[in-house]
Amino acid sequence: MFSPDKQLREIIIEELRSEPISISGLVRKLKSKGISMHRLVLTGYLRALTDMGIVREKPIPPSKIFTPVSGRDPTIYEAVSKACEESRLDSRTSTAVAVYTLERLFHRPVFKRELLEMKLTETPELKLAPAMVVAEARRILSKSGYRLPDNEPAYLVEGSYENEFRTILIALVSTGFRLSHLSLDTKQLTL
Repeated sequence: MFSPDKQLREIIIEELRSEPISISGLVRKLKSKGISMHRLVLTGYLRALTDMGIVREKPIPPSKIFTPVSGRDPTIYEAVSKACEESRLDSRTSTAVAVYTLERLFHRPVFKRELLEMKLTETPELKLAPAMVVAEARRILSKSGYRLPDNEPAYLVEGSYENEFRTILIALVSTGFRLSHLSLDTKQLTL
């Protein structure tokens, strides 16, 4: 069983892994998860995590950006799945967009194992890929060291999800290169 402090630490580290973030940005993200924490309390908590070597602080005037010190990078499957989840698509569309994204990135059908790595299930938008295409994809993957059973199905998406693909691709690049602190999240309102 986790103590409340450990759960909070894990939530904060998870948020910091997705992107470097300032204190005010972290306050907003925590609030969206139902965790209300005053900015000064969070500042002290982050200072303690920095002193313990769990979090790294980087000054980017006028604020400071925080990142976790260690941790593995997400796989492409985890990153695509998370980007689809954050784009607030319904589960059927999310599965189709995730498969469409991998299909476009890899130029091949997506195998059932890859769906499972993204914690997704088959949906009506997916169709079985032709046997010759699957055989070629399996051959290419086996050259790269991936072993797949001969009977494992591979899928293609019916329809186009080009707009959603662009959104997911932008999210992947922004997260992968940790660019979110450079982009304008909100629209400027004139007074």
